[in-house]
Amino acid sequence: MTSDPVKFTYWVPNVSGGLVISDIEQRTSWTPDYNRKLAQIAEDAGFDYALSQIRFTAGYGAENQHESVSFSQDLLAHTERLKVIAALLPGPWNPALAAKQIATISHLSGGRIAVNVVSGWFRGEFAAIGEHWLDHDERYRRSEEFIRALRGIWSEESFTFRGDFYRFNDYSLKPKPLDPQPEIFQGGSSRAARDMAARVSDWYFTNGNTPEGLGAQVGDIRTKAAANGHKVKVGINAFAIVRETEAEAQAVLREIIAKANPEAVQGFAGQVVNAGRASPEGEGNWAKSSFEDLVQYNDGFRSNLIGTPDQVAERIIGLKEAGADLILLGFLHFQEEVEYFGKHVLPASAPSKPAKNKPSPPSNAAPFPPETEMTGLALSEPALQPERRSFASRIAPVTPVTASAAPALQLSGISLAFGGIRALKDVSFDVHPGEIRAVIGPNGAGKSSLVNVISGLYRADSGRIALGGESFAHVPPGRLPGLGVARTFQNIALFPGLSVAENIASGLVFRRPAFAWLPFIPASRREGRETAIRVREIAAFLGLEAHLPRLVSTLPFGLQKQVELARAMIANPQLLLLDEPMAGLTGTEKGAMAAHIRAIRDRLGLSVILIEHDIGVVMGLSDRIVVLDHGEVIADGRPDEVRRDPEVIRAYLGSDAAPLAGAA
Repeated sequence: MTSDPVKFTYWVPNVSGGLVISDIEQRTSWTPDYNRKLAQIAEDAGFDYALSQIRFTAGYGAENQHESVSFSQDLLAHTERLKVIAALLPGPWNPALAAKQIATISHLSGGRIAVNVVSGWFRGEFAAIGEHWLDHDERYRRSEEFIRALRGIWSEESFTFRGDFYRFNDYSLKPKPLDPQPEIFQGGSSRAARDMAARVSDWYFTNGNTPEGLGAQVGDIRTKAAANGHKVKVGINAFAIVRETEAEAQAVLREIIAKANPEAVQGFAGQVVNAGRASPEGEGNWAKSSFEDLVQYNDGFRSNLIGTPDQVAERIIGLKEAGADLILLGFLHFQEEVEYFGKHVLPASAPSKPAKNKPSPPSNAAPFPPETEMTGLALSEPALQPERRSFASRIAPVTPVTASAAPALQLSGISLAFGGIRALKDVSFDVHPGEIRAVIGPNGAGKSSLVNVISGLYRADSGRIALGGESFAHVPPGRLPGLGVARTFQNIALFPGLSVAENIASGLVFRRPAFAWLPFIPASRREGRETAIRVREIAAFLGLEAHLPRLVSTLPFGLQKQVELARAMIANPQLLLLDEPMAGLTGTEKGAMAAHIRAIRDRLGLSVILIEHDIGVVMGLSDRIVVLDHGEVIADGRPDEVRRDPEVIRAYLGSDAAPLAGAA
């Protein structure tokens, strides 16, 4: 991570249809007047760059498209400080024309123009305008020559170049652009894209990703750049949904997905997924994107900038810690949301700003103030204190797992598709009692879809799930607590207006009879006393006891993750489904979370399904690992076996990579 502050960029909506392929309202316009005003708002809000889009033909919701370079110049003419990145597409553009255009705009704008060299992903566009469509790696070879030509034309008095795609003979450009030369950006996730950036580009854009997935890309590209004596900065795409409460933000995301235009998404997918998979290792942009990912053009939902201003700011800091130098943002309603983002998120994401969380109570403070009530449940019962025992001692004693013990969970032939896009195909594996069973795979492999099938949120197209001694084609979500199953979510799903204690206790709602929450019934008062004891016990088990009276929204993100884990555990499950528990955590917070998960297995004997991107954590925690790729199981075994499996190495890093690193 660099010490420089992270830069912020927004997608210029110079293409109609907005930034999501959905019928949800998008108060955004592709018109010049709207975009001029937006650029001025973004400049005042503290944004550093604007990135214009490049499209040649209608489709996938984008019926109208303004040309990128001329549109960028217009935005520069209506702003004073904002830098604008104009998209260039080798093929339609010749580097001689591009160099001349950009040099002139550099003088007109005081050096505020930059370029984004796009290697092409819509084959149909190339056919429509009569341009030859090159194979994946050839497109990146041409782009690299294009960039080398730009740099040579801008820097050399007399430029000569002999390439496979471009040739120049003593070409002299005057005037040259202002110093420093315009920055050169590029995108891509494939090996060819990363290798090109490591040789010639100033900036490398990648599609939306988790901090863990981003960290792997950053490490790879910067290692290669250092070997070339080159430095490259990294930007990551994200779609921001920032609202006053997390519940509001998540509701917007659900509405976007629910109103997605399946025909347009599938049409877009047919172009870009195939383009990504056309790379020799199948790792290009969109190669493993799910239907939900593709609703936002560049996998922006994966970066998880969805929540309150403080939550989003903290996740931005997490992306920076993973290696991001720039966040490229899309919004639903650009003008109003860019302004809101500038006022409420940018200041909180600055590293010099102190955390806005309220101080924790002193260590000698009582866990609850006297007479605290929680939905009719008395949380302060001093007379019960002598009877308190540890959480671990109250749970059923751990029994040794024998070879004949029935699996805690067994999946047989699970398949799932979204509108023709396959998410899971014939997935089968089991989970032993008292085992941490990790499910890993590259982005878009089907991990979250799998946990949603297990927890009943998705209905599989085929296959069976054996759980709690019963077999299901579809597990009714309301039956999960009774079957001894609890889960956490990739995006925190706590109640921000409730205390930590109340959030933990809410995990018992579906385990109690309805009358148990009525304070005027004696049995309810007894349930309340037992709940208060249990809340304290599990809080002590996870180190949360001092935070019980605080509003959960005032806690740092890492502690909120632990509260969600506590809520899942309070119902005495036998199987925990943990969906990316490390997402967004700092290194220290990951260590604490890993210790808790290990204690859940070792001290409580619970089975755990761990969906996780952080390979080091997975290798250090798991008893066995199943690996998904494109929705299929490609490996299943112990960590030392999986990390050396050639198919796993290929899926993550390409065929020429070394074994995956493990953790102590």
